[in-house]
Amino acid sequence: VKRNSRYVGGFLSPVRGFVFLSFDGKTRNLFKLFLKERVAMMERKMYSEELAGIKRLTLEMGQKTVEAVKLAAQALIANDQEAAARARSLEKEVDDIYRQIDDRCIVSIATQQPMAGDLRFLVSTLKIATEIERIADYANNIAKMVQKKFAHEDMSPIESMKASVDIMAR
Repeated sequence: VKRNSRYVGGFLSPVRGFVFLSFDGKTRNLFKLFLKERVAMMERKMYSEELAGIKRLTLEMGQKTVEAVKLAAQALIANDQEAAARARSLEKEVDDIYRQIDDRCIVSIATQQPMAGDLRFLVSTLKIATEIERIADYANNIAKMVQKKFAHEDMSPIESMKASVDIMAR
């Protein structure tokens, strides 16, 4: 609707229902502010979901690493080739998750300009993920030794280590 060369329209407000506006001066600026606030809220929600996704990936990475360490220890103690193979496959999954976490953290830092708390979370997550990935690499190395060097060896002398390894894995 046009009236006096000015647009008269409106928008749907979640609080007030449909609000009629004439886009002149102050009303137009209020409408722009409303839209900016809505967009900012949506972006913040998506950013919070991204941070939660990074946290979930880090927890999943840690769980897979703990499982890989347990399997590698079991493979070493019992000379179990299947456990060694499973530990090595878990390490590859951990590597994939590490790359995802690394990429998502760097993209979040570069595109979102996080404030202090979020920035600390992202940088800490990068460091934690690096250490978890390194632990998974150690489990992979143990499993690789079991498969290649100890395939036909008697592993009964290291049976006493089982209890200590189980305690450390918790």
